This record gives sequence, C-alpha cells and structure tokens, in this order.
Amino acid sequence: MPTTITIPDNYGYVALAAISTGFLTAFQTTLVSNARKKSGIQYPRLYAEKDEMDKSIEALKFNCAQRAHQNTLEWLPHVLFFTTFLGLRYPTLAASLGGVWSASRVLYTLGYASGDPKKRNTRGGFFGSIAYLGLLFGSAYAGVELALGKWKTPSSGGLEVDDSTEHMVDVCSTWYGIAAAKIHGGIVGAHPGDDEFIHPADVGRRQLETTGRHIQARNCAPQIATHIAARKAKRALAGKPRMHRRGIDSLPQGTSPWRRHGQIVARAVGDATGVATADAPTYTNIQNTTCVTAPEVTEGPYYINNELVRNDIREDQGGIDLLLDIGVIDTTTCQPLEDAFVEI
Repeated sequence: MPTTITIPDNYGYVALAAISTGFLTAFQTTLVSNARKKSGIQYPRLYAEKDEMDKSIEALKFNCAQRAHQNTLEWLPHVLFFTTFLGLRYPTLAASLGGVWSASRVLYTLGYASGDPKKRNTRGGFFGSIAYLGLLFGSAYAGVELALGKWKTPSSGGLEVDDSTEHMVDVCSTWYGIAAAKIHGGIVGAHPGDDEFIHPADVGRRQLETTGRHIQARNCAPQIATHIAARKAKRALAGKPRMHRRGIDSLPQGTSPWRRHGQIVARAVGDATGVATADAPTYTNIQNTTCVTAPEVTEGPYYINNELVRNDIREDQGGIDLLLDIGVIDTTTCQPLEDAFVEI
C-alpha cells in the first residue's frame, strides 16, 4: 500500500545539498587517482608504505588524499540521512548545513592532500564539523518533535511539515526499506566484518582437528627435544649460561629458599610411614614448554602498518629479566619453521 508524505516547497534545496555530495566524492576520486599516478602506487594497494613516503613526497600526498577520501565516506551516510530527514521539518536549515558541509569537505581535502595533515582543518575544514553537529542535533530535535506528535498528521495519512504551499508525493513503502538499507549499508561498508555464525557441528569438527594435531605433534617429540638441546647449546656458546628454567636445582645453596626447601623435604621424609602409590598421569597432549597451534591461516597480513615492533621492552626499567626463547616447528615435517613472526 502506498504511503503519502508531504514535503515543503523549499525541499528542492535539500535535494541539491544532498546531490552536492556526489560531486564532492567525484572530486576526491579524481584527486586520489591523479596522486596515485604521480606516486606510482599500483592497484590494488590502498596506501603507500612508510619507506615509500620517506623517499617520495608524492607517496605521502597520495596517502593524505586517500585518507581524506576515506574519512569523507565514513561520515557521508550520516550526513545524507540527517540532511534528508531534517529537511522534512526545517528545509532551509538542512539545505544550508548540508551545503556548508560539502563545501568545507573540499577545503578539508585540499589541505590534507597538500602532504601536510595539519592543514586539513586550517583552510576552513573545521566548518564541516560545525555543520555536522548542526545536522546531528537538528535531526535529533526534529525526531523528538515527531515522537511527540508535533508534526501534524492530516486525515489522508501523510505527514504535513508546515503550513506553506506543499506538494504531495506518493511513494511505495518499499522505497523506505531500500533507502534505509542503502544508508545503513554505507555505514557497514565503511567498517566491514560481520559476526560469523559457527554451527555446533563445526565446533566439534575443530575440536577433533585440534586433538589430531596434538597427537600428530607427539610424533615430533624427538625432534623437539633435539631442537631444544641445540638452542640451549647455542645460548651457552653465546655466553648466556644463566638462561635456564627455574627449579629447585637452581636455588643457590645457603640461601633462605634453599634452607626452607631442605626443611620441607626433611619433614616430609620424617613423617612418612609408608609408601604412597598412584597411577602415572596420562596426558592427551604435550605438556609444559610445547603448544600446538592450528596450521591453517586466513588471508593476511595481520600486522599494523608502521607499527613499532620491539624485541626488548625493558627500556630503562629495573627488575628481573625474563627472556622468552620461542621455537616454531611444522608438525607435518617436524622441522623448524623459518622466518616465523610471533607476537605476544
């Protein structure tokens, strides 16, 4: 059944303000395309790497232009909805704020694309933030008015926005669903990654695969022991004999912990009246120093661009040194996996 809505005479200006965003994104797309050609960054790469930016100012300008475009696309769905909705109640205000936002985005883009990110708001781009806040709070106010019934509802079932001369437009209710899906689809598209539903059968299959990997890893026990011994020998040759697992044998003789351990052992032996027996523990996977991870990986990369990677996080802080010696072995070949990146 068609739904009738009533729009004010000045709503054409609201439409023009919304249409201006199309010219805005076309301008940004052209700017990014030209910057890509000058920098030599090929598709499908989204940004230039840090070393490329250090060597070429054109690569830096490309990244800045690309970021200005992406930032605009992140805000655009909200701006379009606020402009069209607020325009039903206050068309002149909505058209003015929408036009200011589009114009300020041009200044924002030109400042950003200069290669100096600090200039993105120094050339008038900050007016876009003011316009956005006006659209946001204006739409919220209009929404409250609609909820309180202050938008007049004529007998025909339409929404009467004001008392001026108005045009009546009949649209199918389906149009509302399409428009809402498009607006919210843009929001979702800017930040992809839906929650994945995992069927209980898949959970059980993964558990069986995990158990199978542990069983397979036990076949590599001799190679793991050899690999650990080789690493210990390498550390000893490197002048680091103090790197060993802590235990009772590592307690310095004569110290308080050493004497306390001796007293506990002596008391336990003196109190014993028999021999305790128990079945040897049975493990279904490798214990202590070995863990088994899934050999399958999804498409990467996982690293954060320009992230600082450190292998020594002590800096100038005092304390007890904790060194982690991590070895990665391929359970299918029982051989060390070279060039593995492990992040903790």
